Amino acid sequence: MGRSPNLSIEIPNSQSPSTSREPSPASGRTKPLKSNLHQHTRERKEYEPTHDGKQIIFYCKYCPKALTIHTNFKKHLKGHGYDVDGSGTPTSTSNSALDNNLCKELIDTVLEKIGIIIAKGGQEQLRERLTKYFVDDKVLEEKLVKLIVVESLPFSMVEWKTFQELCHLILLPDLPSRRTITRRIHDLYTVKKAIVRQQLGNAVGKVQLSVDIWTTPNRLLFLGVIAHFVDPKKKELKKGVIQMARVSGHAGEDQFSVLKPTIQEYGLIEKLGALTSDNSTTNDTLCKAIELFLGHSNYTEKSWDAAEQRIRCIGHIFNLVVKAFLFKGYIDDSQLQSYDDTQHRMATDEEIQKRQKGFRKLGPLGKLHNISVHIRASPQRTQDFKDLANKMLPLDNATRWNSWYTMLKVALAKERDIDTYVKDNWESLSADCLTKTDWDALRAMTELLEYFKEATVFAQGDRGLLHETLINLDILNKVLARNLLDSSKKPDFLKRVQNAHSVLCTYRDKLLLESRLYMAAVALHPKYRTKYFISNWNKDDQKKYSWKSRLQALYKEYEKRVTPQRSRPPAAPNERKPFKGSTKYLAIRQELVPHNRRHDNEWDDFQHESPCNVEGSPITWWLQKPQLQRWPTLSTMAIDILSISAMSDDVESMFSGGRRTISWDRMSLSENSIQATECLKSWFRDLEIDTEIGVDGDDGGKTDAGVDINAEITGISIEESSVSIEESSVSIEESSVSIEESSISIEESSEE
Repeated sequence: MGRSPNLSIEIPNSQSPSTSREPSPASGRTKPLKSNLHQHTRERKEYEPTHDGKQIIFYCKYCPKALTIHTNFKKHLKGHGYDVDGSGTPTSTSNSALDNNLCKELIDTVLEKIGIIIAKGGQEQLRERLTKYFVDDKVLEEKLVKLIVVESLPFSMVEWKTFQELCHLILLPDLPSRRTITRRIHDLYTVKKAIVRQQLGNAVGKVQLSVDIWTTPNRLLFLGVIAHFVDPKKKELKKGVIQMARVSGHAGEDQFSVLKPTIQEYGLIEKLGALTSDNSTTNDTLCKAIELFLGHSNYTEKSWDAAEQRIRCIGHIFNLVVKAFLFKGYIDDSQLQSYDDTQHRMATDEEIQKRQKGFRKLGPLGKLHNISVHIRASPQRTQDFKDLANKMLPLDNATRWNSWYTMLKVALAKERDIDTYVKDNWESLSADCLTKTDWDALRAMTELLEYFKEATVFAQGDRGLLHETLINLDILNKVLARNLLDSSKKPDFLKRVQNAHSVLCTYRDKLLLESRLYMAAVALHPKYRTKYFISNWNKDDQKKYSWKSRLQALYKEYEKRVTPQRSRPPAAPNERKPFKGSTKYLAIRQELVPHNRRHDNEWDDFQHESPCNVEGSPITWWLQKPQLQRWPTLSTMAIDILSISAMSDDVESMFSGGRRTISWDRMSLSENSIQATECLKSWFRDLEIDTEIGVDGDDGGKTDAGVDINAEITGISIEESSVSIEESSVSIEESSVSIEESSISIEESSEE
């Protein structure tokens, strides 16, 4: 913080406390006082007397007071938080009380002088001096940037008269101009980008990416890229936007033209993990381009496999499955999209009637849609329904299945009010009247969609790690299969369920046969392990997906790249040396206790242990010291795989924030400003970049706790080496003993 050297407030001599610990000298006294009271006195001024008559004068160093007599001075010191005994030795000290009293007196003095300055007309000079003393211009500009980007405010807010008046009221200096704050945003983006690069470089294990494309309100295409990584300091999964750039088209090659420099700029060539995106074939092309690029780069590990590392967004799969349940065989996407398109303009009566007829093909669901559209057709109708239901009926859209689910939930809660509204508008809604059978059908559909809603919640956000993909697909597969076997369900409902089940099985097969990572994420979760497949998959699934051989092969690949030795569980203190029986005896003895058997292979050792419940993220569990020591290779594998995001919803959330940045009155915002603003917003909010390390990105040369994990593994190797040496020594000693025993046996045989 910049401080002006010219700002000073002169305190009168009689009130100036001294920091000297010397005693107040008495007349003719050359030695310090025997009492420890002198510790609380200041140095006497030249013009101040030493005695008052025969009594020594004590000049208090905490305030302007001067007192005689020991007892009076002791009582006075109690007011400063000091309680001294008869010898003058402090028995208890309250520094906070001392500081508070001293500060209060100094502040009173300062306020008194400020009152004098204001009375003489020096208010503006005082304001200017205080502002320069307390406010650092650089820090102020950075805080303004943070306010603007995080809250999606216009850059011109620094020129708002009302905002300037507020800042002036709280003693802030003149604000920078809009052009200055724009430059500051771009400068700060460059500085903070270096810090983010450092964080990604220090990340534990691989850095995972999720990508998506967004069409802005001004009809531009932007590629959003979010990095997911394990923070070595907090030992938790973090995420941050690393790219928000203009892209020329949806094609995989167009996306790669933006993603390639991003990978290079952030140093991710050797740390790149999986890429999560929707099911568009353009993302297949994108991953193949990445595979080709990394194959020709200085990539020290096994080449990046496009099919294995391409993760399909589970949220997008849910959307396709539900759309098959709701619409397949009844209405096509073009009809759904046509309604969304006409929402932005006035439709003709002919278009309205045609659209209503088309949606009635959906059965009760289409009728409910038409009712919702009718309610919104005019302000008077909207108010009529609000007066009835005291709530608005949500309207669906073509792209989001959960909008239909929300509409159904509200409709079932307001069933009577909807029936009343239809009767009140019978002339225009008679064809869309919902019967009791219709309401039962809507209720059954809602109950099924409830499972998809909950699966989405489990698979999104911070909890949406990769293991949730397979688990939720299996849950929904079981739900749909049970409904197909329910003879009480209506034929129309069963047809919808069959459509949904077919799509779900198609994508389940596709992702499990393409990549082993989905199964590995479940197998590496301490709560599930490979026992999940044994318990929940039938023989056909186990044979089709070959989970056992494929996962063991994946572990072997990690074992070749990560080679730290394993640590043995610590021995109990004062443990007795075990009796050494014969090899054959011990082998049979070991057969009696097959549980908790230690395997030479980390994978087998982990999988043969019983699953355990973990609180919080499985990544946190794997970062704990016992797991790092016992399964160092498997820990690396688990962190790399479990940190993969199951959904690309974080990118969509970023686009929602971007929609507030590129509002209708900010359509001319430049591409570079959009990129800098959205990245900084994420770094301030998600990565807490302004509180992590300094502006220059230097944290004192200390590596994050990510090295702690490597140090743990390195330490394990050293400990293992020491153990091996000790065991070798023991073996040599035992061999010597065996030789001596053999010699004794020979001698005894000779004597016999």
